[in-house]
Amino acid sequence: MSQSAHGGSGAVLARFGRGESGSALIMVLLIILVLVSVAGIMTLGINRNTELGAGFQKNVAGLHAAESGLNVGAAQVLTAMQNYGLPTNCNAQTLVMSGRIVTYTLSVPGGTAGSCAETPTLLTMPAGDPFEGLQAEVYTYNLASTAVNLQGYTEANASMQFQARYIPLFQFLAFYMNDLETSPAPPAIYNGRMHTNGDMYLNTEDCSSGLHILGQITIVGSGNAGTAPLNRGWKDSNSAGGQVWISLDGTNTNVQILGLTAPGDTSCSWTTSRQVAQSEINTWRGRVRTGVKTINRPGESALICTPWTTCPGGTTGTYWQRADLRIVLDTTTTAPLVVGPPAKGPSLYPVEVLNADGTIDATRTNSLKAFMINSPGAITYSDLPKTTGNWDCATNSTCESTAYNSSTQYSPSFGPPLTQLYCIGTGYLSVRTGPRQTIQGNNYCYDYRYGGFYNWREMKPILMLNIDWMALEEWNKANSNALFDPAGTANNGLVIFLSVRGANSNGANNYGVRVYDAARLRYGNTDLGVAFASDQAFYLTGTFNCSSPNVSGGSSVPATCGSNGQKPASVTADTVNVLSCGWIQSQACAVFSQGSNQWVGVGVLRPIDERSSTGAAYSGPMTGGQPASGPSGYADIVNAAFLAGVDKAWCTGNSSGVNCDTFPNVFWYDGGLENYPRFHEDWTGQNFYYQGSFVGIGAPLHTCYPYITQWTSTADDAAYSCAAHATTPPQGFWGSARYVAPNRNWFYDVSFNTVPGLPPLTPRSISLKEVYFTELFQ
Repeated sequence: MSQSAHGGSGAVLARFGRGESGSALIMVLLIILVLVSVAGIMTLGINRNTELGAGFQKNVAGLHAAESGLNVGAAQVLTAMQNYGLPTNCNAQTLVMSGRIVTYTLSVPGGTAGSCAETPTLLTMPAGDPFEGLQAEVYTYNLASTAVNLQGYTEANASMQFQARYIPLFQFLAFYMNDLETSPAPPAIYNGRMHTNGDMYLNTEDCSSGLHILGQITIVGSGNAGTAPLNRGWKDSNSAGGQVWISLDGTNTNVQILGLTAPGDTSCSWTTSRQVAQSEINTWRGRVRTGVKTINRPGESALICTPWTTCPGGTTGTYWQRADLRIVLDTTTTAPLVVGPPAKGPSLYPVEVLNADGTIDATRTNSLKAFMINSPGAITYSDLPKTTGNWDCATNSTCESTAYNSSTQYSPSFGPPLTQLYCIGTGYLSVRTGPRQTIQGNNYCYDYRYGGFYNWREMKPILMLNIDWMALEEWNKANSNALFDPAGTANNGLVIFLSVRGANSNGANNYGVRVYDAARLRYGNTDLGVAFASDQAFYLTGTFNCSSPNVSGGSSVPATCGSNGQKPASVTADTVNVLSCGWIQSQACAVFSQGSNQWVGVGVLRPIDERSSTGAAYSGPMTGGQPASGPSGYADIVNAAFLAGVDKAWCTGNSSGVNCDTFPNVFWYDGGLENYPRFHEDWTGQNFYYQGSFVGIGAPLHTCYPYITQWTSTADDAAYSCAAHATTPPQGFWGSARYVAPNRNWFYDVSFNTVPGLPPLTPRSISLKEVYFTELFQ
C-alpha cells in the first residue's frame, strides 16, 4: 500500500513536473514575443520621432529662410528711401538661402499688382510720444515670402505688413549727432524741439531773463564714463552761471527753472556745473526725456561727397548726385575765359558745370561762360595772394595794403602794366587798377577775380567761388533755362551744388563757396524752394531768402518777408559762415518783388573782402567768453535750414572735452549752438534775424579742427599748414575767431512742421515699424 502509494505519488509528481515545464516555455516564448513587439514598436516610435524632429527642423529652417526674404525685401525699401527714392520693384524676386529657393514679393495694400506706386499718409506723432508733434510721411507695404526646398516642396510661408516712416531732421530747432552745448551771453529763447544723440549741456551768461527753452528736449546720452545725459553748466570748464528755464507746456508763461546748484535754485552767481538727476528731469512731465533711441541720420560724406574725394563705398553724396546744377571752380588747371582762337583774358582757374560722374557738361559750361561774359562780375573767385608776401594778417598788421590789395601780389597780377597784355583784343577800354576795384562794363578784360579773403579762425586766406544768385537766376530765365529748369520738381525744388576742386579737397584746406544777392531766392511767386550744398565751407553774404523784409514786430517774432518772399531753403556744407549786410553793397539787402527782373546790373555788387584784412587787429586767444572783434557788422536776415559740421569741445590729452578749461577761460569751448553759424564781424548792437533749423552732422572734415583733433583721419593743409600758429586754442577752434556776437533773434521755422513746407532733399530719419507678421508651416 505504502509502496503503491509511494510509487503512485511519484508518478503523479512526475507528470505535473513535465507539464509545468512546457507551460513555462510557452510563457517565456510569449514574453519574448511581447518584448520583441514592444521593442519593435519603440524602434518605430523612435524612428518616427526622428523623422518628425527632422521634419520640424526642416520646417523651422524653411521658416527662417522665408523670414530672410522678408528681411531682404524690407532692407531694399529702407535703402531706396535712404537714397531719397522709393522702391520700384514690386514683382516677385528670388534668393537662395540654406539650400532653399526663397521668393519674396513687395506690394502696396490695395494697389495694383506689380506696381509700387503709393501716396503716403501724413502722421503727426501723438501726445506722449518722445517726438510729439513731429510730422512724418508714412508709406505702408506688404511683403510675402515663400521657401521651397530642393525637392520642390514648400516648407514655409511668411508675410508681414510694415510702415516706413520719414521723419525730417529740419523739424528740430536743433539736432546734434554729438553733444549739444549752449551758453548764449545775451538773453535767448529757443522755441523748437532740441535733440542730441549725445549729452546736453545747458548754460547762459545772462541773469536778467536768461535762456528759455520752450520746445521738447530729447537726449540719447553718450554713455561715456563720468558723464550724464543732461548737465547744467559748461562742458569744457567745471562752471555754470545765469538762469536756464524750460517750459512745462511749450509756452513762455509756464516755465520751470533748471536750478543752478540744485532743483529750483534761482541764484545766478557763478558756481560749479552739475549733472541733473533723473528725478529732477521727471518734474518736466515728459517735456524732457533721456535714454531715447538714437535717431539715425546721414553723415556728411553721404550727403555732399564729390567724385574727386574719397567717398564711403565709392558712392558720391546725395546732394551731388541729385543736383539740378553743379558749378565747380577747378584749381587743377588754368584757361582763359574765351579760349578762342584768339584767346582772350588771363589764364585763370576755370569755372565749369559738371555732370554727376564728375565730367564736364560741355553744353552747360558754354552757357555758363556766356553768362560770365555777358554779366561781368556775376561769377568770380577771391584769389590768393602770393605765399611769399605778407598774406598772414595774424602776424602782419599791414596785410591788406602789402598783400591783399596789392596788384603785384597775385599771379597773374591785377592792373597795368602786366595785365594790359591780356586785355589787348578783348574790346575793353581799360583794366582794373587793383584787386579791390569793382568789375565794370569797361574794365572786365575777362578777369573774373577779386582780391583775397582772410579767415581769422582758420588763420589763412580762402580761395572762394562767388555767385551772384539773382543775376544767375534771371539770366537763366531769359536764356531758355540754359542752366537749369526753374520748375523742376524731381527734388521738390532746386538743388544747387557749388564746390572748389583742388589738391587738398580731401583734407584740411582753404576752399570756400559764397552766395550773395539772394534776398529774393526765387523769381516767381509759385517757384519752389532751393537747397544749396557744398562739400566745402559755405559763406552766406547779406540778406538771404527774405525779399521784402519787415522787422517792425520787434525781436520777439521772426522777420516777415512779404507775399511769397520766403521760400523753403537750406544750406548743407562742411561749415556754414554768415557775413552781414556790411559785407556787400546795400543794394543786395534792399526790398525786391517777385515776377520781374530785379538784378541791379553790372558794376554794382562785389564782396567787400577788405573787411577781412582790415579793422581791429587780432588780440590773441580770447578769455572770459569774449573773442576779439573785427569789422562792424550790419543788421541781417537769413531764412534757411542749416546742416553742417560743428566742432566738439576737445583739448590735448582729453578727447572728451570735459573740464578742459579753468574758469573763466573757455579756450576749448566748441562755441555751442549759439555759434553754429560762424561769424567774422563785430555785431555789437546789431540784430541778426534767423528762421530755420540747425542740424549738426558731426565734426567738419575740411577745417583745421579735424586735423588737430583727428576725430577723423584728416591730412594737414599742404599749402597753409594748420600747425603754422602755436596758439591756445589752435587754428580752426572757436576761441581763435575774430568777432563779437549779434543780438540773436532766432526762431525755428514753423513752416517746416509740415512735409510740404520743407526744403528740397531734406535729410530724414527713416524707421520701419511692423504692423503684423504671420507664418505658416507646410
